[in-house]
Amino acid sequence: MISLLLKLLTGLPLLLLVLGAAWVDGPMEQFTSAWLPFLGRLHPVVLHLPIGLLAAVMLLEFPAFFRPSIRRNESLRLLIGATYFGSALAAIFGSLLSWEGGYPADALNWHKWWAVASTVALFFAWIFDRPSGENPRRNVPGLLALGLASLTMVVAGHGGGSLTHGATFLAKYLPVKLPWSEAKPLATPPAALGSTTPVAPIPSTPQAKALAPSVFTEQIQPVLEDYCVQCHGPDKVKGKLRLNSFDLLKAGGENGEVVKAGDSAHSALITRLLLPVDDEDRMPPKGKPQPSPEIIKLLTWWIDHGGADNTTQLANVEVPAELQPLFIKHEELPVRSRADLQSALATDLVPAVFTVRFISLDSASLAISSKRATDEDVERLLPVRGNLTHLDLGRSPLTDRALESISQFTHLENLRLDGIPLTDAGAAKLGSLHKLHSLNLNGTRITDQALLDLRRLKSLKKVYLWDTAVTAEAVEALQKTLYRAAEAERLRLQIADLEHAHDALRVNVVANVTTGPTTTGPTTTEAVAPKETTIADIMNLVHKGKGSKANLAAQGKLSTDDLKELLGLYELMVKMTPPLGSKENFQQLTGKLISSTQGLLAKTPGAEEDFKQALDCKACHSQHRPK
Repeated sequence: MISLLLKLLTGLPLLLLVLGAAWVDGPMEQFTSAWLPFLGRLHPVVLHLPIGLLAAVMLLEFPAFFRPSIRRNESLRLLIGATYFGSALAAIFGSLLSWEGGYPADALNWHKWWAVASTVALFFAWIFDRPSGENPRRNVPGLLALGLASLTMVVAGHGGGSLTHGATFLAKYLPVKLPWSEAKPLATPPAALGSTTPVAPIPSTPQAKALAPSVFTEQIQPVLEDYCVQCHGPDKVKGKLRLNSFDLLKAGGENGEVVKAGDSAHSALITRLLLPVDDEDRMPPKGKPQPSPEIIKLLTWWIDHGGADNTTQLANVEVPAELQPLFIKHEELPVRSRADLQSALATDLVPAVFTVRFISLDSASLAISSKRATDEDVERLLPVRGNLTHLDLGRSPLTDRALESISQFTHLENLRLDGIPLTDAGAAKLGSLHKLHSLNLNGTRITDQALLDLRRLKSLKKVYLWDTAVTAEAVEALQKTLYRAAEAERLRLQIADLEHAHDALRVNVVANVTTGPTTTGPTTTEAVAPKETTIADIMNLVHKGKGSKANLAAQGKLSTDDLKELLGLYELMVKMTPPLGSKENFQQLTGKLISSTQGLLAKTPGAEEDFKQALDCKACHSQHRPK
C-alpha cells in the first residue's frame, strides 16, 4: 500500500505535466525562460532511453509469463519505473521542441499524442506492477499495459521518423503499398507559410512556352532541391520557409526574406551557409549533406547578379571563370571526316594501348577501349574528341585526373569507367557530358554525392552502380530526376493534336460510278468538311476519366506546364458557341474555369476549392449538351 501511494505521489504529478505540456501549443517566443529551448533540444537525446528500457522489460517479463517456474527478475520493478520516467521526460522535452514550430501540424500531433499514450500506458504498467517472485500470470493488467505501451511507442517512433525523414521513409520500399507509403502534398497553402506577395497568373502564350530555361531553373533550383527542400519543401516546413519554387523563395519565412537581390552579404541564404558547421543556425545543419565551396560561390554569384528574378538566361550574364565548370556546356565539337581519321589513325594518332574502331561502315564516330590506359594515354585522345562517342576504360589504372580529359569528350554517348578508383570529386567532372546515354560506374568509390552531379545529365538512360557506396534512396532520387514526366505528357498531347489534325485532312468523295459488273447504281460516301476543334473535343481531352487533367487539377496534382495547357484550352473554348442554350451563360460558366485555373497557377489560397466548384459538369451539360 505504501509503495502504491509513493508511486502515485511521484508519478501522477509527472504524468499531469506530460499532459499539460502536450496540450499547450507554443510558440516558444511567448515563454521568457531561456531553459525551455535548451530542454526541448534534449528530446532527441532522451527519447532513446525509454525505447531501450522497454525492450529490456519485454525480454525479461514475458518469458516468465509463459513459464511460471522462472523466477521473476528482481530488477524488473526498477526497470519499469525507469522506463516510465524516461518516457515522461522524452514526451515533455518533445512538447517543448514542438513549440519552436516548423513542423507539419498533422504529422506533429500524430507523433505527440501517440507518445503521450505510450507514457500513460507505462504509468499504469508501473502502478500495476507486482512484487518480484510472484506469478506473472496474476498481473494481467500490468502485462496489458506493457503490451499497449510497446504498440503505441512503435507508432510514435514511426511518427517521429516521418517528421525527420519524410512521411514515406519507413514504408516506401514495401512491395505492398500502404496508405502512408505514398507522399502527400502539404495541405497548408503557400500564403499561410508567410507569403504576403501576390503572385500574378502565368501567361499561357506561345512566347512564354518557347522561353529558354533560366539560370535559376537550370542551376539554382537543383541546388536548393539537393540541400534545402528536405526541411523547407512540401513535406516539411521549418521556419515557415519553403524553397521548392522561386515564388516561395522570394516570399521568405517567419524571419523575413532570405534573398536580397544584389546583396548576398545580407541574404540569409548565404549568411547561414557561411556559419561554422557546429553553429545551431548553420544551414544545412550538421549531419545533413553540405554544399561544396563552389556551390556556395554559385549561389552568391546568382544573388549578386540577378537574384531578383527567375527569367535571366545564361546567354545574358557573364559567368566567372571559377564557376564555369558548374555550367553544362553544349558546345558542338568539330567532327573530322572518316577519310581524314583513317589517314590520321595510320600515323599513330591514338596510342597503341587503345583499340579503335568505327561505329559502322558509313560512320565517322569512334568507339575506343582499353584496360591498360593511363591518365596520360587518355589525355592523348583529345585530338579525336569530336568523333569519340563510345569510350570503354573499365579496369584501367586511372585516377581522377583522367576525368579532366574525359570531361572534354562532350560527344560521348556511352562511357564505361567500371573498376577504376573513381571518387565523387572525379565524378563531378562528368557534368559536361550532356549527350551521355549510358554510364557504367560499377566497382568505383563513388557515394550519394556523385549522384547529385549526375542529376544534371538529362540524356542519361542507363546508369550502372553495382558495388559502390550509393544508397537505394539516392538511386531512386536520380531516377525521378532523370525521368522527364512533363515532357512525356507534352508529347502525348502533341500526338493527340496530330491525330485530330489527321482526321481533319480526311476527304470523302461522292461519285456516281460503277466498280464492276455485279455493282449497280451509284456508290456514295459521306462528304466531310475539314474538322475544326469543338467543345466536345476539348471536354474529351481534359475532362474525361478519373485521370483527366481537370480531375488532377482539382486534387492539386497537376504540374505548372499542364495547368498552362489547361488554361489555354479553356481560353479557346470560351470563344466557341455551344450547340444548345445561351452563349452568354456558357461564357459565364467557362469564365469560372478560367479564373479558377489562373488561381491554381498563382497558388492562390482556396484555388482548388474554387476550381472544384467551377467544375460543375452537370450544370453545364443540362443547358448546353445535346441530348
